[in-house]
Amino acid sequence: MKNIKLITTAKSAAITAVLLSFALLLAACAEGGGDAPLGVITLNLSGIAADSANARAAYPPGPAELAKIKYTVELQGASYIKVETKQGEHNVSIKAPAGQYRVTVTAYLDGVLYAVGFEAAVIEVGKPNSATITMRKGAVLNGKADFKTWLPAQPDNTKDKPYNVKMNNISDLGISDSLSLDDTLSHNTNKYVNFDFSGSTFTYISAGYFQECTNLTGIILPDTVKTIEAYVFTNCTNLTSVTFEGSITSTGFDAYAFGMPSDTYYTGDLRDKYLAAAGGAGTYTRPANGTIWTKQP
Repeated sequence: MKNIKLITTAKSAAITAVLLSFALLLAACAEGGGDAPLGVITLNLSGIAADSANARAAYPPGPAELAKIKYTVELQGASYIKVETKQGEHNVSIKAPAGQYRVTVTAYLDGVLYAVGFEAAVIEVGKPNSATITMRKGAVLNGKADFKTWLPAQPDNTKDKPYNVKMNNISDLGISDSLSLDDTLSHNTNKYVNFDFSGSTFTYISAGYFQECTNLTGIILPDTVKTIEAYVFTNCTNLTSVTFEGSITSTGFDAYAFGMPSDTYYTGDLRDKYLAAAGGAGTYTRPANGTIWTKQP
């Protein structure tokens, strides 16, 4: 089962939530009459914090504001499940088959997006599991043009409080142009971003695409990605988290995707760690400006 905790960070538009999962066995299949093991995830939401830079003017919230909050929870993976809470409902239970999931939580106040959080989750029948989702100010966008419009309109932030941006319907990360994500990042260097591309379908990232995007702090790559070309992440000095949802071969993962070890702008040994026997799909992190990446449990 999965215990997912949405935590509040100091001076960030944040939401605390705990996903407690319990075993639910002997669930009848719709047609075959067989039994499918399910988990029940109970979502408890509370603890919205004030932030003078990022929160709405109505905050800090009192009971009246809390009564207006609505949440949308999406689980993508072994199955796709979407749940929308009622206004003021801070507890919701979700039944899900055992397996790996990408959990996305969005919070709304008066119909306006307030915060976004995303994290990987594994639901195992009969086992307690835990993960943490940090809710931050952000957006769910449906294309490069939306990001180009959205990011410049946001206030400057810091690398320890990046925007969480879920990008859907991105079909390519090819040659840079005026609408490309790297171009938007490079023109807004004081706005730090975590990207979640799990809702996109691109298969490759062209050479040097995010090179020198020092405001890129994290990225989740969909399982459709099969090619990462040279120097894609070179000099991404604040990139400290990369999640691979799928499999990339040594041929598809360029040896210099993170630069050359002898290069001043080398971003680390992530390729080697990913291709190692203990590597593969998962989340890898490193200290800021460090070169040693570690796969997370």
